[in-house]
Amino acid sequence: MVLNRVDLENTLLSLGDYVMLLDMSCRKVIWQTDKFKKRFATLDVGSPIEKVFSYFHGLSKAIHKIDITSVYTKPELFAIRGNNNARYKVAITSIGNSKIALRIHKDFAEEDSRMPPLHDRRRPLRDRRRPVLTSKRSAVCEMATTLAHEINQPIGTISNLLHGVRMRLDSCRGIEPSVFNAIDKSIEQTKYTSDIVTRISEFSQSRKPKYAKIRVASLIKKCVSLLEWEIRKNQVEVRLDFYQETVEIHADELMLRQVIVNLIKNAVEAMRGVPDSARMIEIVIQQKNTDIEIAIKDQGVGISDDEAETLFVPFVSNKSTGMGVGLNICRSFIELHNGKLWLTSNEGHGCASHILLPIKQQGW
Repeated sequence: MVLNRVDLENTLLSLGDYVMLLDMSCRKVIWQTDKFKKRFATLDVGSPIEKVFSYFHGLSKAIHKIDITSVYTKPELFAIRGNNNARYKVAITSIGNSKIALRIHKDFAEEDSRMPPLHDRRRPLRDRRRPVLTSKRSAVCEMATTLAHEINQPIGTISNLLHGVRMRLDSCRGIEPSVFNAIDKSIEQTKYTSDIVTRISEFSQSRKPKYAKIRVASLIKKCVSLLEWEIRKNQVEVRLDFYQETVEIHADELMLRQVIVNLIKNAVEAMRGVPDSARMIEIVIQQKNTDIEIAIKDQGVGISDDEAETLFVPFVSNKSTGMGVGLNICRSFIELHNGKLWLTSNEGHGCASHILLPIKQQGW
Protein backbone atom coordinates (compact mmCIF):
# COMPACT_ATOMS: atom_id res chain seq x y z
CA MET A 1 0.00 0.00 0.00
CA VAL A 2 1.33 3.42 -0.96
CA LEU A 3 -0.09 6.47 0.81
CA ASN A 4 -0.28 9.92 -0.72
CA ARG A 5 1.46 12.77 1.06
CA VAL A 6 -1.65 14.02 2.89
CA ASP A 7 -2.55 10.55 4.21
CA LEU A 8 1.07 9.93 5.19
CA GLU A 9 1.31 13.19 7.15
CA ASN A 10 -2.02 12.53 8.89
CA THR A 11 -0.77 9.08 9.87
CA LEU A 12 2.48 10.48 11.24
CA LEU A 13 0.70 13.26 13.15
CA SER A 14 -1.47 10.68 14.86
CA LEU A 15 1.62 8.97 16.30
CA GLY A 16 2.39 11.80 18.71
CA ASP A 17 3.94 15.24 19.19
CA TYR A 18 7.63 14.43 18.71
CA VAL A 19 7.83 12.54 15.41
CA MET A 20 10.47 12.62 12.66
CA LEU A 21 10.54 10.78 9.30
CA LEU A 22 13.84 9.50 7.88
CA ASP A 23 14.42 8.36 4.31
CA MET A 24 17.05 5.63 4.53
CA SER A 25 17.59 5.61 0.74
CA CYS A 26 18.63 9.27 0.47
CA ARG A 27 19.77 9.28 4.13
CA LYS A 28 18.03 12.53 5.09
CA VAL A 29 15.35 13.91 7.40
CA ILE A 30 12.31 14.47 5.16
CA TRP A 31 9.56 15.42 7.64
CA GLN A 32 8.99 16.30 11.32
CA THR A 33 6.28 17.69 13.60
CA ASP A 34 6.44 21.30 14.76
CA LYS A 35 7.09 20.26 18.36
CA PHE A 36 9.95 18.02 17.28
CA LYS A 37 11.47 20.92 15.33
CA LYS A 38 11.26 23.24 18.34
CA ARG A 39 12.65 20.67 20.75
CA PHE A 40 15.50 19.51 18.48
CA ALA A 41 16.16 22.63 16.43
CA THR A 42 19.46 21.44 14.96
CA LEU A 43 17.83 18.39 13.34
CA ASP A 44 15.70 20.19 10.76
CA VAL A 45 14.31 18.84 7.49
CA GLY A 46 17.10 18.11 5.05
CA SER A 47 19.63 17.23 7.73
CA PRO A 48 21.80 14.21 6.83
CA ILE A 49 21.05 11.05 8.72
CA GLU A 50 24.61 11.02 10.12
CA LYS A 51 23.79 14.22 11.99
CA VAL A 52 20.78 12.50 13.58
CA PHE A 53 22.91 9.51 14.57
CA SER A 54 25.54 11.78 16.14
CA TYR A 55 22.83 13.50 18.19
CA PHE A 56 21.05 10.34 19.33
CA HIS A 57 23.64 7.80 20.41
CA GLY A 58 22.48 4.23 19.89
CA LEU A 59 19.87 5.15 17.26
CA SER A 60 21.85 3.74 14.32
CA LYS A 61 22.20 0.36 16.01
CA ALA A 62 18.47 0.34 16.85
CA ILE A 63 17.38 1.12 13.26
CA HIS A 64 19.49 -1.75 11.91
CA LYS A 65 17.25 -4.10 13.91
CA ILE A 66 14.15 -2.92 11.99
CA ASP A 67 13.02 -4.38 8.65
CA ILE A 68 12.80 -1.15 6.64
CA THR A 69 11.23 -2.94 3.66
CA SER A 70 8.03 -3.75 5.60
CA VAL A 71 4.96 -1.52 5.62
CA TYR A 72 3.66 -0.44 9.05
CA THR A 73 5.66 -2.71 11.30
CA LYS A 74 4.71 -2.85 14.94
CA PRO A 75 6.53 0.05 16.73
CA GLU A 76 9.59 -1.15 18.63
CA LEU A 77 10.94 0.73 21.64
CA PHE A 78 14.63 1.41 22.20
CA ALA A 79 16.56 3.34 24.84
CA ILE A 80 18.96 5.93 23.41
CA ARG A 81 20.96 8.90 24.75
CA GLY A 82 21.13 12.45 23.41
CA ASN A 83 24.34 14.41 23.02
CA ASN A 84 23.21 16.52 25.98
CA ASN A 85 23.44 13.30 28.03
CA ALA A 86 19.63 13.13 28.39
CA ARG A 87 18.10 9.68 28.13
CA TYR A 88 15.22 9.01 25.73
CA LYS A 89 12.98 6.16 24.67
CA VAL A 90 12.26 6.10 20.94
CA ALA A 91 9.55 4.13 19.08
CA ILE A 92 10.76 3.12 15.61
CA THR A 93 8.24 2.18 12.90
CA SER A 94 8.88 1.16 9.30
CA ILE A 95 6.29 2.59 6.89
CA GLY A 96 7.72 1.08 3.71
CA ASN A 97 9.81 2.43 0.82
CA SER A 98 12.88 2.62 3.11
CA LYS A 99 11.21 5.23 5.32
CA ILE A 100 11.46 5.13 9.11
CA ALA A 101 9.23 7.06 11.55
CA LEU A 102 10.83 7.98 14.90
CA ARG A 103 8.70 8.99 17.86
CA ILE A 104 10.45 10.28 20.97
CA HIS A 105 8.43 8.44 23.57
CA LYS A 106 9.82 9.75 26.85
CA ASP A 107 12.54 11.97 28.27
CA PHE A 108 13.92 10.10 31.26
CA ALA A 109 15.91 13.09 32.48
CA GLU A 110 12.72 15.14 32.86
CA GLU A 111 10.78 12.18 34.23
CA ASP A 112 13.32 11.54 37.00
CA SER A 113 13.18 15.17 38.15
CA ARG A 114 9.39 15.02 38.35
CA MET A 115 9.19 11.63 40.09
CA PRO A 116 6.63 11.86 42.94
CA PRO A 117 7.43 10.74 46.48
CA LEU A 118 7.13 7.04 47.23
CA HIS A 119 3.81 7.35 49.07
CA ASP A 120 2.25 9.08 46.04
CA ARG A 121 3.31 6.19 43.83
CA ARG A 122 1.29 3.80 45.99
CA ARG A 123 -2.03 5.29 44.94
CA PRO A 124 -4.67 2.88 43.56
CA LEU A 125 -4.16 1.28 40.15
CA ARG A 126 -7.24 3.07 38.85
CA ASP A 127 -5.65 6.49 39.45
CA ARG A 128 -2.37 5.47 37.86
CA ARG A 129 -4.18 4.22 34.75
CA ARG A 130 -6.12 7.47 34.30
CA PRO A 131 -3.40 9.32 32.31
CA VAL A 132 -3.03 6.30 30.01
CA LEU A 133 -6.77 6.22 29.31
CA THR A 134 -6.80 9.98 28.72
CA SER A 135 -3.95 9.63 26.24
CA LYS A 136 -5.75 6.83 24.37
CA ARG A 137 -8.94 8.85 24.12
CA SER A 138 -7.04 11.91 22.89
CA ALA A 139 -5.39 9.83 20.16
CA VAL A 140 -8.76 8.50 19.02
CA CYS A 141 -10.23 12.03 18.99
CA GLU A 142 -7.38 13.33 16.83
CA MET A 143 -7.92 10.44 14.45
CA ALA A 144 -11.67 11.06 14.39
CA THR A 145 -11.22 14.75 13.59
CA THR A 146 -8.94 13.94 10.66
CA LEU A 147 -11.33 11.32 9.27
CA ALA A 148 -14.34 13.63 9.59
CA HIS A 149 -12.58 16.43 7.74
CA GLU A 150 -11.40 14.20 4.89
CA ILE A 151 -14.69 12.35 4.38
CA ASN A 152 -17.20 15.18 4.71
CA GLN A 153 -16.62 16.93 1.36
CA PRO A 154 -16.71 13.93 -1.01
CA ILE A 155 -19.81 12.53 0.75
CA GLY A 156 -21.64 15.83 0.20
CA THR A 157 -20.69 15.82 -3.48
CA ILE A 158 -21.85 12.21 -3.97
CA SER A 159 -25.18 12.96 -2.27
CA ASN A 160 -25.82 15.99 -4.51
CA LEU A 161 -24.99 14.00 -7.66
CA LEU A 162 -27.30 11.14 -6.67
CA HIS A 163 -30.19 13.52 -6.00
CA GLY A 164 -29.55 15.17 -9.38
CA VAL A 165 -29.59 11.84 -11.21
CA ARG A 166 -32.80 10.84 -9.37
CA MET A 167 -34.55 14.04 -10.47
CA ARG A 168 -33.53 13.59 -14.11
CA LEU A 169 -34.67 9.97 -14.19
CA ASP A 170 -38.10 10.96 -12.84
CA SER A 171 -38.83 12.67 -16.17
CA CYS A 172 -37.71 9.65 -18.24
CA ARG A 173 -39.92 6.81 -19.36
CA GLY A 174 -39.07 3.13 -19.45
CA ILE A 175 -36.71 3.18 -16.49
CA GLU A 176 -36.84 -0.06 -14.50
CA PRO A 177 -37.97 0.28 -10.86
CA SER A 178 -34.78 -1.51 -9.75
CA VAL A 179 -32.75 1.48 -10.97
CA PHE A 180 -34.72 3.87 -8.77
CA ASN A 181 -34.45 1.42 -5.89
CA ALA A 182 -30.65 1.28 -6.28
CA ILE A 183 -30.35 5.07 -6.35
CA ASP A 184 -32.61 5.44 -3.29
CA LYS A 185 -30.48 2.91 -1.41
CA SER A 186 -27.34 4.80 -2.43
CA ILE A 187 -28.82 8.06 -1.16
CA GLU A 188 -29.73 6.30 2.10
CA GLN A 189 -26.15 5.06 2.46
CA THR A 190 -24.71 8.55 1.90
CA LYS A 191 -27.10 9.91 4.52
CA TYR A 192 -25.95 7.20 6.92
CA THR A 193 -22.30 8.04 6.20
CA SER A 194 -22.99 11.75 6.64
CA ASP A 195 -24.57 11.03 10.04
CA ILE A 196 -21.47 9.07 11.01
CA VAL A 197 -19.21 11.99 10.05
CA THR A 198 -21.36 14.35 12.08
CA ARG A 199 -21.21 12.08 15.10
CA ILE A 200 -17.46 11.64 14.70
CA SER A 201 -17.06 15.41 14.84
CA GLU A 202 -19.28 15.62 17.91
CA PHE A 203 -17.48 12.66 19.48
CA SER A 204 -14.07 14.31 18.99
CA GLN A 205 -15.34 17.32 20.94
CA SER A 206 -17.59 15.89 23.64
CA ARG A 207 -16.55 12.20 23.69
CA LYS A 208 -19.90 11.43 25.31
CA PRO A 209 -22.49 9.05 23.83
CA LYS A 210 -26.01 10.37 23.22
CA TYR A 211 -28.08 7.86 25.13
CA ALA A 212 -31.48 6.69 23.93
CA LYS A 213 -33.56 3.54 24.39
CA ILE A 214 -32.59 0.95 21.76
CA ARG A 215 -34.01 -2.49 21.02
CA VAL A 216 -30.90 -4.57 20.34
CA ALA A 217 -32.52 -7.02 17.90
CA SER A 218 -33.85 -4.15 15.76
CA LEU A 219 -30.41 -2.52 15.73
CA ILE A 220 -28.79 -5.75 14.50
CA LYS A 221 -31.36 -6.09 11.71
CA LYS A 222 -30.69 -2.50 10.60
CA CYS A 223 -26.96 -3.20 10.43
CA VAL A 224 -27.48 -6.35 8.37
CA SER A 225 -29.79 -4.41 6.05
CA LEU A 226 -27.16 -1.71 5.50
CA LEU A 227 -24.71 -4.40 4.39
CA GLU A 228 -27.24 -6.33 2.30
CA TRP A 229 -25.50 -5.65 -1.02
CA GLU A 230 -22.05 -6.66 0.25
CA ILE A 231 -23.43 -9.77 1.94
CA ARG A 232 -25.13 -10.91 -1.27
CA LYS A 233 -22.10 -10.09 -3.43
CA ASN A 234 -19.91 -12.32 -1.27
CA GLN A 235 -22.60 -15.06 -1.11
CA VAL A 236 -22.70 -15.04 2.69
CA GLU A 237 -25.57 -16.52 4.71
CA VAL A 238 -26.52 -14.57 7.86
CA ARG A 239 -28.32 -16.33 10.72
CA LEU A 240 -29.87 -14.35 13.55
CA ASP A 241 -30.16 -16.12 16.89
CA PHE A 242 -32.02 -13.84 19.32
CA TYR A 243 -33.02 -15.43 22.60
CA GLN A 244 -34.82 -12.22 23.60
CA GLU A 245 -35.90 -9.94 20.77
CA THR A 246 -37.50 -7.43 23.13
CA VAL A 247 -34.44 -6.65 25.30
CA GLU A 248 -33.58 -2.94 25.31
CA ILE A 249 -30.52 -0.96 26.36
CA HIS A 250 -29.70 2.73 26.75
CA ALA A 251 -26.92 3.62 24.32
CA ASP A 252 -25.85 5.81 21.41
CA GLU A 253 -27.45 4.07 18.43
CA LEU A 254 -25.14 5.56 15.79
CA MET A 255 -21.99 4.63 17.71
CA LEU A 256 -23.17 1.04 18.19
CA ARG A 257 -24.29 0.82 14.58
CA GLN A 258 -20.79 1.84 13.45
CA VAL A 259 -19.24 -0.84 15.64
CA ILE A 260 -21.60 -3.65 14.56
CA VAL A 261 -21.40 -2.75 10.85
CA ASN A 262 -17.61 -2.74 11.06
CA LEU A 263 -17.52 -6.14 12.79
CA ILE A 264 -19.92 -7.71 10.28
CA LYS A 265 -17.83 -6.34 7.40
CA ASN A 266 -14.72 -7.85 8.99
CA ALA A 267 -16.53 -11.19 9.20
CA VAL A 268 -17.52 -11.02 5.52
CA GLU A 269 -13.96 -10.18 4.47
CA ALA A 270 -12.54 -13.01 6.60
CA MET A 271 -14.49 -15.58 4.55
CA ARG A 272 -13.43 -14.53 1.07
CA GLY A 273 -10.93 -17.37 0.97
CA VAL A 274 -13.34 -20.15 1.96
CA PRO A 275 -15.82 -22.04 -0.30
CA ASP A 276 -19.14 -20.28 -0.99
CA SER A 277 -21.14 -23.03 0.74
CA ALA A 278 -19.23 -22.48 4.00
CA ARG A 279 -19.69 -18.70 4.18
CA MET A 280 -21.98 -18.17 7.14
CA ILE A 281 -22.23 -15.48 9.83
CA GLU A 282 -24.17 -16.18 13.01
CA ILE A 283 -25.21 -13.24 15.20
CA VAL A 284 -26.29 -14.20 18.71
CA ILE A 285 -27.83 -12.01 21.42
CA GLN A 286 -27.79 -13.28 24.99
CA GLN A 287 -28.69 -11.63 28.28
CA LYS A 288 -26.18 -12.28 31.05
CA ASN A 289 -27.44 -10.96 34.38
CA THR A 290 -27.40 -7.15 34.02
CA ASP A 291 -25.50 -7.22 30.70
CA ILE A 292 -26.31 -8.04 27.10
CA GLU A 293 -23.79 -9.87 24.91
CA ILE A 294 -23.72 -9.66 21.12
CA ALA A 295 -21.58 -12.31 19.39
CA ILE A 296 -20.79 -12.11 15.66
CA LYS A 297 -19.36 -15.47 14.54
CA ASP A 298 -17.85 -16.19 11.14
CA GLN A 299 -16.46 -19.29 9.42
CA GLY A 300 -13.38 -17.55 8.05
CA VAL A 301 -9.65 -18.13 8.31
CA GLY A 302 -9.56 -17.27 12.02
CA ILE A 303 -6.79 -15.44 13.88
CA SER A 304 -3.33 -16.68 14.80
CA ASP A 305 -1.68 -16.07 18.18
CA ASP A 306 0.56 -13.38 16.65
CA GLU A 307 -2.42 -11.62 15.07
CA ALA A 308 -4.35 -11.76 18.35
CA GLU A 309 -1.62 -9.76 20.07
CA THR A 310 -1.89 -6.88 17.58
CA LEU A 311 -5.64 -6.76 16.92
CA PHE A 312 -6.16 -3.53 18.85
CA VAL A 313 -2.75 -1.94 18.20
CA PRO A 314 -3.24 1.30 16.16
CA PHE A 315 -1.70 1.31 12.64
CA VAL A 316 -1.00 -2.42 12.70
CA SER A 317 -3.20 -4.23 10.17
CA ASN A 318 -3.29 -7.69 8.61
CA LYS A 319 -5.20 -6.31 5.60
CA SER A 320 -3.22 -5.14 2.58
CA THR A 321 -5.41 -2.03 2.38
CA GLY A 322 -6.03 -1.57 6.09
CA MET A 323 -4.80 1.25 8.30
CA GLY A 324 -5.20 -0.70 11.53
CA VAL A 325 -7.56 1.75 13.27
CA GLY A 326 -11.01 0.14 12.87
CA LEU A 327 -10.99 -2.23 15.85
CA ASN A 328 -9.24 0.33 18.04
CA ILE A 329 -11.99 2.91 17.44
CA CYS A 330 -14.71 0.26 17.88
CA ARG A 331 -13.31 -0.71 21.26
CA SER A 332 -13.14 2.96 22.31
CA PHE A 333 -16.82 3.41 21.39
CA ILE A 334 -17.82 0.35 23.41
CA GLU A 335 -15.70 1.42 26.39
CA LEU A 336 -17.47 4.80 26.36
CA HIS A 337 -20.65 2.78 27.03
CA ASN A 338 -18.94 1.05 29.99
CA GLY A 339 -18.78 -2.11 27.91
CA LYS A 340 -16.17 -4.52 26.55
CA LEU A 341 -15.14 -5.67 23.08
CA TRP A 342 -12.97 -8.74 22.46
CA LEU A 343 -12.35 -11.45 19.87
CA THR A 344 -12.08 -15.23 20.30
CA SER A 345 -11.39 -18.20 18.04
CA ASN A 346 -14.31 -20.50 17.23
CA GLU A 347 -14.12 -24.19 18.06
CA GLY A 348 -14.33 -25.14 14.39
CA HIS A 349 -13.32 -22.40 11.99
CA GLY A 350 -13.17 -18.63 12.08
CA CYS A 351 -13.47 -16.25 14.98
CA ALA A 352 -16.13 -14.41 16.96
CA SER A 353 -16.41 -10.76 17.95
CA HIS A 354 -18.03 -10.20 21.34
CA ILE A 355 -19.68 -7.01 22.60
CA LEU A 356 -20.75 -6.84 26.25
CA LEU A 357 -22.93 -3.87 27.24
CA PRO A 358 -24.75 -2.99 30.46
CA ILE A 359 -28.53 -3.02 30.02
CA LYS A 360 -28.91 -0.03 32.31
CA GLN A 361 -26.45 2.89 32.29
CA GLN A 362 -25.84 5.11 35.30
CA GLY A 363 -28.35 7.94 35.51
CA TRP A 364 -31.24 6.01 33.96
